Amino acid sequence: MNLSNLLKDPFDIILLLIYVTGVLTIVYSAMQLLHGYLYKEKQYICSGIMALLLSVLMLMPRLVYQHIRTDGSDYKKYVKSSLQAIENVYKDHSGNEAENEKTQLDALSGRLAGYGYDVNVKSFVETTDINSGKQVIKTEDDTHEETSDESHQDNHDTDPRCSDQENKDSLQTVRYLSAVKKASVSGDSSDIILISTALPCDSSRDGFSEGAGDIAVLESLAQKLSALDADFEIRFMISKDGREGQDAAYRYIESLSEEEKARIACDISFDMKALSDYTGFEIYTANGINNPVASSLSASLKKMTGQKTSTDQDKHNCSAAFHINGIPSAYLRQATVEKAGSAKSIEDISQDEVADASAVIGDIILGIAKRKNALLSELGSSDKTVICSGSFRKGKDVFSSDNVSLSNSSSEFRRICENFAVSLTETGDTDGNGRKLYSGHLYILNFDSPVSVLFHFRGDGLSKVTIDSKDTGKSKEEMQQILSNLFGEAEESDGTYFWKDTDGSAIYQLSQADSSEALRDMTSGGYSLCIVPG
Repeated sequence: MNLSNLLKDPFDIILLLIYVTGVLTIVYSAMQLLHGYLYKEKQYICSGIMALLLSVLMLMPRLVYQHIRTDGSDYKKYVKSSLQAIENVYKDHSGNEAENEKTQLDALSGRLAGYGYDVNVKSFVETTDINSGKQVIKTEDDTHEETSDESHQDNHDTDPRCSDQENKDSLQTVRYLSAVKKASVSGDSSDIILISTALPCDSSRDGFSEGAGDIAVLESLAQKLSALDADFEIRFMISKDGREGQDAAYRYIESLSEEEKARIACDISFDMKALSDYTGFEIYTANGINNPVASSLSASLKKMTGQKTSTDQDKHNCSAAFHINGIPSAYLRQATVEKAGSAKSIEDISQDEVADASAVIGDIILGIAKRKNALLSELGSSDKTVICSGSFRKGKDVFSSDNVSLSNSSSEFRRICENFAVSLTETGDTDGNGRKLYSGHLYILNFDSPVSVLFHFRGDGLSKVTIDSKDTGKSKEEMQQILSNLFGEAEESDGTYFWKDTDGSAIYQLSQADSSEALRDMTSGGYSLCIVPG
């Protein structure tokens, strides 16, 4: 354990005090032995020997503990090696940002393969016609074959969401690298733990400090875990798409068989910022609700660094994409602190914090393998519908009714799912106004449990969300009081009550179960409750 980790472990503080006492006892022993030797006094020699034996007993506990305990210092050498490899790639290769990014991933692929991982690198070019909304997905190789115009080829390698380009045909490159460590048990029924991250937009040498930190965490973990004997499968994924890895996560999930998807027990995502200072970490889930993965991260973070943290909400990363696809996930991010120093180059990155990020995630994986962490069993006994429910909570979420054409496999429909962090399933039914209905689950208001909901889609977007009033566990009168406490007094019109959530750009509507807008299947609580944009 290095000096930066010295006081992060409460148990180690106790052992350290005993260790220091042991060191002082050695000094005392030496003085006694020296006195006895010089003056030929046997009692001093015996006293010195006893003190020496006692000091050994006091030194041993911490020395043993340091040997068996894993923390950031155990990953430091791997982090240094990874960062040096990244720097060497830049020294040996120079090109535009897209070429730099591809070269770095190719080099990482070779290194991971050398550690014994099965590595796969995929690239896609997604073309979305802004007028029609139609989306075309091609492999990068196919696009290169069909594209002869050099200027057009350069354009497709640049993500418009990174460069703010505007084209009639919006072109974006989605790349991901996956590395698999098979389980020690035979067969294809073992659980899969996914560890994922996304590269930043800037792939130039000066702007790649943030990406270098992400690669270093992933690679150091891969090296440390390469010899691990575990009955579960480990999969690493690193991607680049300009949307914090969300699109790449969708592409990755779509590439899997249904059996593989079902085997993914959880995802642990992470993100390192380009900082030279040690700023600590933050933990997020897509719905802002603590789940078993976030709890494991929090416990490991405290164990490895001494830091305590709570779970907050972030719907704009690859972790959110896995969450929407029904995979329990949590997101570990290096905290951005005011006045924290930015790493101007790869050499300036806080290696201690990169190593600690590796240690936090590695502690979970090693704990599961050694049966000291019950994450997999806890996930196995948990209701994934509850864990992966979406969110529309007061002060946290904003209603989105983006235009969406349901006749296309539209990315805009996905954006609405992302806005609510919800997985929507087409019911095949319509409401009284002919709007298509999609079912899902949301945490609403300040409730601790999710409720069943139906999303109403018309031709030009989301029109409203209907809540199953029975799932709220509240009577009509209780719900009226809750909404009034949160948003003030209601406005009333023809028996329907309205509360405006200004911060959430929404209006809550509460009416009788037999009102014209009510859906019979959603009023078993004795009333109808809806959320509309406002």
